[in-house]
Amino acid sequence: MIKPLTIILSHLKPIHLSNRMHVYPQKKSNKKVIAGLTACLVLGFMLYDYISQPVRAVDELVLEEQEGVISKNLLVVLDRIESIKLDEKFFENAAFLSLQDFSVVLTPEPTGRPNPFAPIGSGAQTTTGSRPRR
Repeated sequence: MIKPLTIILSHLKPIHLSNRMHVYPQKKSNKKVIAGLTACLVLGFMLYDYISQPVRAVDELVLEEQEGVISKNLLVVLDRIESIKLDEKFFENAAFLSLQDFSVVLTPEPTGRPNPFAPIGSGAQTTTGSRPRR
């Protein structure tokens, strides 16, 4: 089996420019080969695109069905939440009133520089004692 690249190169005669460089002159057969390869690539891309489209359509239908099921489930859950009735006597119960609040008060912290990626000392806020790295 003869390799296609060998066939292409066998039709060309090198022009010697120096001891190491060879330049192959362009011939009409090279243009035909390039045009053929380009046509094959374009047809291959079109075939791939055509084959992959039905898969996308099926995926979209499955997603639409799933979204429909999710939205129905969401409506059922919302309906259940709306039907919940709280007994207000629960908040007057001694067990509820004996609960302690352990929440932590957050103190405001200073924010950093307006642009943390700016070089240090370029008009941005700097803290004392910080030096640029060298």
